This record gives sequence, C-alpha cells and structure tokens, in this order.
Amino acid sequence: MLIDLPQEVAEVRDELESFQYFIHEEDKVAEAEEDKVAEAEEDNKRSHGIRKRLMKLRKAAYRMEDVIDDYEIFKENQPEEDPRCAALLRETVKIIKTQILLIPIVFRIQDVKKLIREERDGFEKSFPRGSTSDGSRGNENSTWLKLRMDPFFMKEDEVVGFEEPIQRLTKWLTEGGKERTVISIVGMAGLGKTTLSKQVFDRVKDFDCHALITVSRSYTVERLLRDLMKELCNDRAEKPPPDLATMNRMSLIKEVINRLRNKRYVVLFDDVWKEKFWDDIESALIDDKNKSRILITTRDEKVVEFCKKALSFKVHKLQPLSDAKSLELLFKKAFGYGFDERSPKDYEKVGLDIVRKCGYLPLAIVAIGSLLYRKYETPPEWVLSCLLYFGMYPEDYEVKCGTLIQLWIAEGFVKQESGRSLEEVARQHLMELISRSLVQVASFTTDGKAKACRVHDLIHEMIREKIKNTGFCHYSDGHNHSGSSDIIRRLTIGRSSNCLSGSMEESQNVRSILIFKKEASSEDFTRPLLAKYMRLKVLDFANAPLEDIPENLGSLIHLKYLSFRGTSITSLPKSISELQNLETLDVRADGEIKVPEEITKLKKLRYLLGKPISSIEVKDSLGSMTSLEKMHVLKIDPDGDVIRELGKLTQLRDLRLISLPGDHADTLCSSINTMPLLERLHISIIDLTQVDLHIPSSLSKLRKLLLSGNLKELPDLSSFQNLVKLSLASSRLTKNPLIPLGQMPNLLTLFFGSSSYEGETLHFKNGGFLKLKELQFDSLLYLRFISIDSGALQALEKLKILNIFPLKAVPGIQHLKKLQFLEIIHVSAEFHRKIDPNEGEEYFMIKHVPHLRILPFPEKWQHIQSLTGVLLFYGLIS
Repeated sequence: MLIDLPQEVAEVRDELESFQYFIHEEDKVAEAEEDKVAEAEEDNKRSHGIRKRLMKLRKAAYRMEDVIDDYEIFKENQPEEDPRCAALLRETVKIIKTQILLIPIVFRIQDVKKLIREERDGFEKSFPRGSTSDGSRGNENSTWLKLRMDPFFMKEDEVVGFEEPIQRLTKWLTEGGKERTVISIVGMAGLGKTTLSKQVFDRVKDFDCHALITVSRSYTVERLLRDLMKELCNDRAEKPPPDLATMNRMSLIKEVINRLRNKRYVVLFDDVWKEKFWDDIESALIDDKNKSRILITTRDEKVVEFCKKALSFKVHKLQPLSDAKSLELLFKKAFGYGFDERSPKDYEKVGLDIVRKCGYLPLAIVAIGSLLYRKYETPPEWVLSCLLYFGMYPEDYEVKCGTLIQLWIAEGFVKQESGRSLEEVARQHLMELISRSLVQVASFTTDGKAKACRVHDLIHEMIREKIKNTGFCHYSDGHNHSGSSDIIRRLTIGRSSNCLSGSMEESQNVRSILIFKKEASSEDFTRPLLAKYMRLKVLDFANAPLEDIPENLGSLIHLKYLSFRGTSITSLPKSISELQNLETLDVRADGEIKVPEEITKLKKLRYLLGKPISSIEVKDSLGSMTSLEKMHVLKIDPDGDVIRELGKLTQLRDLRLISLPGDHADTLCSSINTMPLLERLHISIIDLTQVDLHIPSSLSKLRKLLLSGNLKELPDLSSFQNLVKLSLASSRLTKNPLIPLGQMPNLLTLFFGSSSYEGETLHFKNGGFLKLKELQFDSLLYLRFISIDSGALQALEKLKILNIFPLKAVPGIQHLKKLQFLEIIHVSAEFHRKIDPNEGEEYFMIKHVPHLRILPFPEKWQHIQSLTGVLLFYGLIS
C-alpha cells in the first residue's frame, strides 16, 4: 500500500483534472436548467437540486486538492538520505517513522477516491445526461440560442444609433469591386454587432443566395457546412440533399460550391470566436468575381486579423452609443417612445445614470446586464478561472498585469507548456481575455504590452453573480457580501470588513486572502489571521498599515505568494525560512528592508521584490537561491561580496542593483555574463569617479537597460538587437551618444536623465532611430540645442523636454509628423517666448501636435542667467 503511494498520488492528480472538467461541464447544465425554469416560470426545485449536488462535487474536488498538497509538503520536508554505513541504523529508524506518518495520507487518499466515485455516480444517477434536451448542454443550450437570436428579430424602429454604420455597411455590400469581399464587424460584447449585421443583411436584396449562420464556440467544420447548405436550400425553398447528414467534409464542400457557383451570394456568420475560422470555411465560399459578400461578427481581434488573408477585406469597429442615442434606446424599450419632446423629462437624470452604468452598450441598455451575463456563461475552462479571479477585486479596480500573472500561477490556473515559461503562458491567457473584450487594458508599457488591466462594471457584476454558491471566492466588505456559500476557497477582506469570524472548519478551506482593509494592525488583525488560516497559498497585505510581522508567519507552509507591498515593515522574521513553497515574495515597502540570512533557504523562490533590499545579511549565501528569476532592488554592500554570489543565479530575467561601488564594476560584469536569460538590467553606481562599464554581449535577450552613474563612455550596445528601452542618468557623457544609439534596430524608448550628457548639442540625423516612440530629456545642464533632420525620428509619438534652462531652440521639431504628445516644462524665458501659443514666432513648429503642455520656468528663478544659478536651482551646489 505504501510502496504504491507515489503512483496513487499521480493517479489522483490526473483524476482531479478530469473531475474538475466534469464539474465545469455539469455547471453548464445547471445554467441551462435555470434558464429553462426562468423561461417557463416553473418550480426551480430541479435547478436547486443540481446546484446542491454541484456544491458537493466541488467540495470533493477541494478535498482532492488538499490531500495532494499535503503529500507534496510531506515529501519535500523529508531530509536527504545519508549514504554512510554508520548512518544505516538511523536511516532505518527514519524510514519506519516516515512510513508511519504516511499511513494517514494513504487512508485519506482512499477516502477521497471513494468520495469522488460516490458523488459522481450520485450526480449522474440523479441528473442523467439524457434527462435534458440536446439544446440545453454546453454552448448549444436553448437560452444561449434564444439570447443569440433575440437581436435577429428586432424591428427596424427598435434599432438606435446605427444609422451611419448601416449606410456604410450597406454600401460595402452593394458597391465595390467584383471580387468576393469579407466584411468584419468587431467590438466588445453588448455593442450590438448581431443587431447591426442583421439589419444590414435584411436590407440587401440584389443577391442570388442568402444565408445566416450563428457560429457556436465549439463548432465543427462539418456541422458548419451542413448548416450553410440548409440555409442555402431554405433560401431557394428547396429541400436539402437526403444524404446531407452522412456527408464527409469534402462532399459537403463540393455541395456548397455547386450551390454557389455562378451566383452572387451574401453569407452572414454571426458570433465567430475561433481565430482560424476563415481557414475552415474559405474553400467552400467560391469566388466567381460577381460581387459576393461575406459578413462576420466577432468580439475577437484575432479573428479579424486572420480574415485579412482574404484578397478583399473591410472591417468596421463598433463604438458605444452617445448619451442621446443611449437615452433614446432606453426610453424606447422602457416607455415605447424615443428621446424627443415627448420623453419623460423626469427620468432623464436617472436614465443617464443607467446608460452610463451600462457603458453605453446597446444590448446592455436593452437587457440591463442580463444579456451580458448569459453571453459569458460557458467560456473555456481556463478562461473561467482566470476571469472569475477579477471577482476578488473591488469594482473598477486596476490590477497590475505582472501581479495578476503571479497570482494566477500561485493559484494553479497556469499549466506548464514545453519551451515556455509559466509567465509567458499566463500572459497569453491574459491577452486572450483582452482580445475577447472580457478584460480592458488600463495602461500600456512603451513596447505595447498591457501594464494594468480591469474589467468593465457589467462584466464585474456578471462575475460576482457567477461565483455565488460556487465557493470560488467570497468578497466581504461590511454589509456587502458576494460569493457566499458554505465553503470558501478564496477570501477578499474589504475596506470595511471584519471577516475573521466563522468556524475553524470553514477557515481550513480558505487558500487565498487578499486584504484591502486599511485599518488593519499587527496586534488585532495579523496574528489571529495567520493563526486561523493555516492552509493559505496566497496572502496579499498590499498597502495595509502593517508595521510588524508576527513570528508565526512561518507556520503558513503552503504559501506560494506573499506580498507586503506598500506596508511599513522594515524586516522579515527568521521563520520566513519555513515557507519552502514560496515562489513570490513582494516586500516593496515604504523603506529599506532587512532580510534575514534564513531567506536564502527558500529554494523555490522565483520573485524577490523590494525597494531596496539590504544585501548585508545574505551576501555570503545569496547564490544558493538558484530559482530566482527576478530580483529588485538589491542594495550592494560596501565591500561588494554579494556580487560574486549573483553569478550563481543563472535563471535571472530581471535584475536591479543600486549602490554599486565603482571598483566592483568588472566583477559585476563577470557575474551577469552567467545570466543568458536576462531581459531587464538596472545598475546604479555610487562613485563620483568615472567607471569603465562593459555590458557582456552574451545577454542577447536584453530588452531594457537602465544605467545610472558616472561613466567613462557609453558601453558598446551594438550586440543588443532586442533592446527596446534605454535610460541614462548621472552618466556625464561628453561624447555624442546618438551616433551608436541611432542604429539600434528596435529601440522604442530613450531617456536622458539628470546629468546624463554634458555636451551643448544633440543632433538627430536622417535615418536614425527608425522605431523610437518615446524620447525624454531631463535636467541636462549644458544642452543648448536639439536639432532634428527631416528624416529622423519618424516614428516618434511622445517627446518630453524637462528642466533644461540653457536650451535655446529645437530646430526641426516640425518634422515630427507622428508626434502626439509634447511636454516642454521649465525652460528659459527666452525659449518659452518663442513657442508660446499666443505670440511665439516658433509656435508654428509645434502647433500640429494634438496634446501640448508648455510650462515656463518658475517666476522666482526667472532671473537666473548663469550656470551657477542653474546649479543652485537643481540643488547641485549650495
């Protein structure tokens, strides 16, 4: 029994994955049953029964997760075997003890396997698959089709705000070239893509064949072709071929081609999700050069990009309605008349509140959110968990994408894929949600990646509704509770919550806690929380007023993610070494953090984040943390001992160092030469004397580089073809750096920080910086001219010139045709007069920029005319 335990645990792990998929599928059945009850207004006893049994299934799945976790913890805590003969007796005793301790786990595994079988059999016996109609399962359920079809039957006078798009799309359908043309309508859910496409489809009459197909998310090509054949036959009042149901794909394609040959046809494919849809259907849609048209509606930008493979292609992006059109639609549905002189004026204010809450989305206005809820009831399994996680956050909350990705990984939502890191897989999941318009990007990095994200209020409401009675998570904020059930897997403690009540049994189920409670303190909150929730995998204290960490932190041996970001802690307890499963430790507190030497025992730690982290205690053993992938900001000890330890961290992708003694620069370069995966490097040197710094050319993956400190010259960066961002500060360069930098093929962002360049001119020559999008100059004490040739910086979108008093002019700035944002702040009065929007003789050079911000030098410093005065202003001398 004990000998087979590893194999048995592996089988339980596989069974858990299968069981979770079973629950996911049966959850769809429950949704369909609720819809059927709602439509028929019948007793919901059956629906309630399904939900109750589903909760039992989830509890069984949670028990499976727990026993797997406990086995893994037990296995990892076993000491390594001692191979010496003298230790034979001791090893024998240890083995016997181990076997005894494993016996409870064996019995728990047997119990949970029995429970799984009983619950699964009981569910299938009570609610057999044959007891619901085919249309009530998965993506094909009747309510889904009803909700999908509702817009198809809207009367023309019910449609609001589509006058211009209808005219444009109608023109695209009826006019243009003879080649077959694909027309895509794209936009987030609720914008009315189906309504708009159906209105246009119904208007065009000059086609020989018409077909309208609603595409499910789980379609097969054969079923799609059969549906298309049926539509084409119905359009001509003909019967489909008698053997249609048994035809293979090639036969179906031939039948469709024969049906469409020499005919002008229009086909509408509504609600396309699969990005390769066009590949699946294109071969059947023959192009006889007779002005045939194909309409496709989708919320996924990837579908649109894939459809661009067609020789003739057009796309229409839907936008939300205006205030007036939104109110007109709302009143038309609510009162039967439009927003005109007969409108109920008393309701205009509340009407505006409603439509704003609906995000000006036509279908959301019509259905007040219920349509949106049903449209997302059956996303893919991985989408469901990642999307539902936004229910852990308050409404309108912006979450950093990097933080979200680490949380998903800690929760186990992200599976390892060959040749890719977990972060890469998780970011792909996030981009999938964004491309499906389920998640909105709140801000971007310079290189176009999502930096922060959130979900729309209506999506957030849908998520909160979805998690009710599932145990997925519970949001507690005073009197506002969501996701309540008799089992809680994840807990959010809101700003007004005191959610430490409840039984010990309930707390044992909780695996994750996010804390938004601002008045939490070490004494009355933290210690009991750590004592009660012993099985946590995620614990986030971000921005809580926390000053001290109890020593019992080490008892949370299951922890994978721990954050003290934005707190007031100054040190970590030695018990941190007990957290052997910890993968992310965020100690970006308000000040410098002292970490104990025991932290180097965390062999699984991948992210160590602080601002800064003192290296004094770990300088002799940091190299043992070989799983580290990201470490910042590490403050180098004066003797530089920790630098050699850094060379052992070969998995690092992000390294940020401050207070580097200049005489240790060569040692550092030797250490980072062992980091082939490094993508981001930040080096801050404290010496005032010049340092000759060489960045190893082996760092071929380097994308972002920040150098701060007095440099003898700019390091050779020609080997770093993937570099997208370069920041320089205090480097005191005297040689013009633009010549070598201008040839960097992928450079997007360039920052010249305080005292980074001590020359008087910077000349951007023709053909240089082909991809640069963002350029900033700040506090350059000697710079008098920035000149730009007509063929330079042709991709530049954002330019900032800050605190440069000597600057006289920027000749050639008018050549920056793509410039969208220009900030010129705290320059000399002379230069400011030249570019003043009211009377400046050089304002014409910048008036084409859409977003301008120009601020003069502070009045109290207007009298400065000397370098001494400038140095006084910048605080560089006293």
